[in-house]
Amino acid sequence: MADEGVLERLEEPFSSKYGQKVQYTAGRVMLTFTFLDDARRVFGEWGSQVDYMGGQLGPLKSIAPAFLFVLIVAQIVGSGCLLLNKFANVGAWALLGVVATQVLLYTTLFDIHFFLRNAAVIGGLFVLVTSDDPYKAKRMLSGLMDTSQCAHAPGGGSCLSSRWWRSAA
Repeated sequence: MADEGVLERLEEPFSSKYGQKVQYTAGRVMLTFTFLDDARRVFGEWGSQVDYMGGQLGPLKSIAPAFLFVLIVAQIVGSGCLLLNKFANVGAWALLGVVATQVLLYTTLFDIHFFLRNAAVIGGLFVLVTSDDPYKAKRMLSGLMDTSQCAHAPGGGSCLSSRWWRSAA
């Protein structure tokens, strides 16, 4: 089976300690660029975003610009924390707050496309929050899954989602 040998050789650089670090950093960068792009988009479409959010907030529409400003700042600061790897937990929690706030303010909870996107982003942020300390992951996710079967962070998202689906069934 020559194919198995080729696959093993291709997998080897990614399974090394350095390869895992590269994967973790690449995932972190891609995740933060999602938020930085959203902050850029909201800033670029400021007028229409304020109008839309004002319509969603009803009588509280006068605070829509403040909400948008706080969301933009939280996205930039949270992404900066993750990119610089300084206060990464604080940055990840800030971005989790942004996602939760956007779901509530934009009323996208029952839109399947936004729900799946947000579920993937939240899963990635949980992996970032828990990847530093496996004991923290065990405490945070107790009752949801057995984290001892998840050996490393790069596969953590798929491990998390597979464990979640098994426990939900």
